[in-house]
Amino acid sequence: SKKPPKSLRESLGDLPDRLSPWFGADGTVKEMVCVQRREYDIECNWKFLMENTCETYHTAIVHKGSLGPMKSKPMEPHKGDWDAVQVLSERTIVPLPTDFNGTQCPLPAFTDSTFFVNLFPSLQMNVSEDNEI
Repeated sequence: SKKPPKSLRESLGDLPDRLSPWFGADGTVKEMVCVQRREYDIECNWKFLMENTCETYHTAIVHKGSLGPMKSKPMEPHKGDWDAVQVLSERTIVPLPTDFNGTQCPLPAFTDSTFFVNLFPSLQMNVSEDNEI
């Protein structure tokens, strides 16, 4: 017999606990603002796209003109259908100043890391925490 699909709570595993600095005890977001949302239809195996953002080995070559080499560390160990990497940097990684066509980047270099969180198979959140509040 076929297994029933996992509930969202089961799939999230310990992700809500790991992201507790961003969420209140009741699960509401703490003063976070979505600065950009993008949706893509990409004709490839989902693992290729999602796993690409769980490592930074490729950035020195593929993103040479924008990101360049980046230091990162995985968020391990964890439970659930998710993975994440913390990119350590002098500024937020997402969005980049070049994401704003012809205008100056509206965001200052306000953080020392950006988190790339993937909930498999197809959701990615890129989170930078504003440490100046």
